[in-house]
Amino acid sequence: MSDILKRVIIGAGIGLAVGLIIGWGSSRIPTLKSLLDGYEYISYDARMKSKVAGVEPESIDEIIIIDIENNSIAPPDSGGLGRYQDWPHAYHGQLIDAVTNSVKLYWTPDTASSAVDYYQLYRSEDPEAELELLDEIAY
Repeated sequence: MSDILKRVIIGAGIGLAVGLIIGWGSSRIPTLKSLLDGYEYISYDARMKSKVAGVEPESIDEIIIIDIENNSIAPPDSGGLGRYQDWPHAYHGQLIDAVTNSVKLYWTPDTASSAVDYYQLYRSEDPEAELELLDEIAY
């Protein structure tokens, strides 16, 4: 066997052994886990900063926050839809349609009977839209 091949095999073996020890140790040794988590947080911050390095600070026009309330993710026995990842794809599509067909989506004032069930929708073609149920918004 050539000298280079021996070095590659030995290096791969050492790397595998160290990887297994770190993998096992990170679940068993709290100090090692916190050290690796700290490294991960620092490296994640660095990766995210490098992703947005070329983006202008004022280039984001709108921010959309979609909040799924607890009533929707309640178990189906309680009248909810269950966990959101288990919802039918049609619900996700209807939600995307509702968001893309509206300019601004706001909570209704506290005077409504149930602020959780209602949203104020301002459509681009109808800026004076009334209070509508979310089911009515998502066609």
